[in-house]
Amino acid sequence: MKGLIIKDLFTIKKQGKILLATTGFYLLFAIITKNLSIFGAVSVCVSILLPITSMSYDEYNKWDKYALSMPLSRKTIVLSKYVLGIMLNLVVSVVICAVNIILAFYMDINYWEVIATTLGISGAGILFLSILLPAIYKFGVEKARLLMIIVFLVPTLIGMLLSESGMTLASWQMLDKLVYAAPAVVILLLVLSINLSIRIYQSKEF
Repeated sequence: MKGLIIKDLFTIKKQGKILLATTGFYLLFAIITKNLSIFGAVSVCVSILLPITSMSYDEYNKWDKYALSMPLSRKTIVLSKYVLGIMLNLVVSVVICAVNIILAFYMDINYWEVIATTLGISGAGILFLSILLPAIYKFGVEKARLLMIIVFLVPTLIGMLLSESGMTLASWQMLDKLVYAAPAVVILLLVLSINLSIRIYQSKEF
């Protein structure tokens, strides 16, 4: 699996530089506007797009057919993508947390709020991966693009609707309680996603 992950890192190296430059732009934008959440959201998008980019290259170059001619199990190939995604998510989360803590010092923002926001963003990234990877294994990267757009847009629309809905304090307190169950839900969905992706991949012919 280590070799597969290294291969993917080399594959996304060039694309990663472009996305890193984009992230840097949004970091500057976040500092100017004093809006830390936009930097976190873009950074998580980058951590999601990189594993998908590696799968796009694999699909274009028919890598899977070549990989299966080697002593690699289909389960290992699938797991390597999840491990890559989780690794990138963790790295990005540490960077987001470090940057936001530094900025919070100058912007007089509560540190615990920054950490909680970072954890929420990190969990959202894992959740998005859990939804997207089985779809990509089933339909391919190109056909799954519509789902990618939906996955990114729906949470934004929900957030806008909630902010405009005039929710009462009690409603927000109920949402705060649901947040504590979020880690267990994310882990459960991740496990289900991995098993679903493995089943889909094992049934595919190349």
